[in-house]
Formats: sequence, structure tokens, C-alpha cells
Amino acid sequence: MLLYMEMVFDKEQADYAAVLEENEKEIRKMVMDSYEDMLKGKGTDYSG
Repeated sequence: MLLYMEMVFDKEQADYAAVLEENEKEIRKMVMDSYEDMLKGKGTDYSG
């Protein structure tokens, strides 16, 4: 029973790690898209 629980935990941990990695990729893409928009002069200047 303990081995089964360890296997389930390992799979859940791997699934969680995969979700985190995908989220990080999406965040990086959004940041780079925003950066490219700023270079093009798009967006709003909130600097005062």
C-alpha cells in the first residue's frame, strides 16, 4: 500500500511540475509580447 501511495504522489508531483512549467512558458511569452509591444510604441505609459 505504501508503494502505491508513493507512486500516486510521484505522479501528482510530476503532473504539478508539468503544469507549473507550462504556466512559466505562457508567462514568459506574455512578457515578451508586452516587451515587443513597448518597443513598437504600443500600450499606455503609466510612468507619470
